[in-house]
Amino acid sequence: PRTKDVHLDEYFHNIPASMFTAFRCFTGECMNEAGQPITHMLAAQFGLPSILAYVASYMLVTMGIFNVILAVYVDITMRAAKENDATTAEQYSRESVRIARTTRELLKKFAGAYHQFQNLEEPDIANALHGKSKSRIDVGSANLFADEVTENIAISKELFLLVIQDHHAQSLMDDLDLPHDRANLFEIIDA
Repeated sequence: PRTKDVHLDEYFHNIPASMFTAFRCFTGECMNEAGQPITHMLAAQFGLPSILAYVASYMLVTMGIFNVILAVYVDITMRAAKENDATTAEQYSRESVRIARTTRELLKKFAGAYHQFQNLEEPDIANALHGKSKSRIDVGSANLFADEVTENIAISKELFLLVIQDHHAQSLMDDLDLPHDRANLFEIIDA
């Protein structure tokens, strides 16, 4: 063949050798043993058709394979993002339900304590705050009035301070990630 004329027969003598030479040319190592570019030697021997064939095959392999790899990468990334969004939405939904339930339990504590607080006299309120009252408010039994939570309940600072002394109310506030300086929390909420 004509490749013998330009001393390239060893690079194109069979299909595996030709494929390996093409691979070398696509990856930038397109030189013969003397350091001459094989593409230039093929162009000199075969002319414009060899140049067009090389450019077309190079574009097909380089751009085509790159495009396929990029498409697979984008598809995997988009699928992972959708799964992540679904997981995040599910976690957000569960967290919202947890916060709503915890807040409801805390409101039940305040409502139950409010109903008990209504029946105390002024001296008993001061004694209850300091734990000295004989008729102590049992915040732990606040769930007795769970379904009677109304919009007309007004929480005073004294009642707030009394309720936050309850261990279960403290635990609910911890679950809601409320600040630990809870004695001043009334002013923040009331502002």
